[in-house]
Amino acid sequence: MVKDIDLLKDDFSEENFGLLEEYENTLSELFITSQYKAFIDMWWKIKDFCGSNGPGGVAYFADTWGNDPRIVRARNTVYLQGKYREGASSEDVCEEVVDFLRGNGAVQAKDVFKQLQFFTHDQVQDALSELCKSKTIRKEHIKNKGNFYTLI
Repeated sequence: MVKDIDLLKDDFSEENFGLLEEYENTLSELFITSQYKAFIDMWWKIKDFCGSNGPGGVAYFADTWGNDPRIVRARNTVYLQGKYREGASSEDVCEEVVDFLRGNGAVQAKDVFKQLQFFTHDQVQDALSELCKSKTIRKEHIKNKGNFYTLI
């Protein structure tokens, strides 16, 4: 059965190579240029297209874009844009950092910045510093891996 799905996926990929390549290029361009709402819309369009082409298309989508970390970051950014339409205070940024760290264990600093890319680097850095000072979070440096943050 697995081999059959792999064959169907390969057939789908070969039959739609040019369009799938165009889809990925479009997704990349939208994400790089911070057009997150359009990125999400395109992701759904691709999912619908792949799904309408049977099990091979479904499997191809799942393998290629199903767990794409860009969709999580795009959705989060669109959510934050709506939530902070009028701007975000330093307390707001601190709250978002704590919400992100909650339930995630130790999180590498670069991942905090990626997840909260709606805010400026300085806003997130200030929030991390403030939360460390107030002993809400702990910063730990791991050699050759960088800084990690955890809730206390």
